[in-house]
Amino acid sequence: MNSMLAWRRMLAWPCICLCVQLSAEAAQAVPPEVPAAEFKVFDGTLYRGKPDLGRYGIEPIEILYAARFWPDAQSARAMEQLPDERRVRRAAREVLAAKHPVVIDIEHWRLDGDDAQMHASLAKYVTVLQWLRNEAPDLNIGYFECLPMAAYGWALDGPGSRDYRRWQVENKRRGDLAPFVDAVYPPLYTYFPDRRDWVRYATANMREARRYGKPVYAFLWPQYSERNKELGQQYLPADYWRLQLETARKYADGIVIWGGWDGERRAPAAWEESAQWWQVTREFMSAIAQQKSQKEK
Repeated sequence: MNSMLAWRRMLAWPCICLCVQLSAEAAQAVPPEVPAAEFKVFDGTLYRGKPDLGRYGIEPIEILYAARFWPDAQSARAMEQLPDERRVRRAAREVLAAKHPVVIDIEHWRLDGDDAQMHASLAKYVTVLQWLRNEAPDLNIGYFECLPMAAYGWALDGPGSRDYRRWQVENKRRGDLAPFVDAVYPPLYTYFPDRRDWVRYATANMREARRYGKPVYAFLWPQYSERNKELGQQYLPADYWRLQLETARKYADGIVIWGGWDGERRAPAAWEESAQWWQVTREFMSAIAQQKSQKEK
């Protein structure tokens, strides 16, 4: 196996010793297409100096990062424990007034271990949700990445393969978290230039996200993931970004556009009005606005 293929396999999480028989029909189901006029686009970017994206139909969203809950987000030992309840409740009060959907970005409590590990982590995720809801019952809340398990290599193996079935088993196990969230937020980031593979991987992840019966809002990033050591942080070609927007529009209820973080400087990147990804996004939003207008006539 060459090094590139081996690296792709590493993006599929460690194997779990579970397997179930799934019907071929269920395994090969295609995600239902979502009417474009009902598609939502949220702004999760971190750019400094960006304009009001609301005028283009891009809605705000609140992302609660781990640093919001732990004063020392670099301490693995501290973060393994539940955060201080008072900090969680304060965060709920701070985002309540804005009345935007809320995404919690806590990624370090593993859900892919044995049953004891999974249930211990699940209890922590649910506890944080309960604290937020107790303080602000009307919040619309979901977790980034937890549902379904993010997978690249397994997704590309295709329905019917051993690893694909293991992935589905893992996603079924995580279903205990689904009743506590209002939406699911799977990341569909870009690791390689191969567009056909990206569509297969993204479609499979959106199909698995549908199993929880909640709205699906996919995180898209107009740059290559930093996991690709050669291309990481480079912006996608305009037509590749357009393909990703259009693919998500078919199979998700909406997207969250992420990005705007300068990994080298460890600070927000400067907004560039002329950036290709933004020009494509504006065209995309204009098309959605036209479809909504036609639907309302």
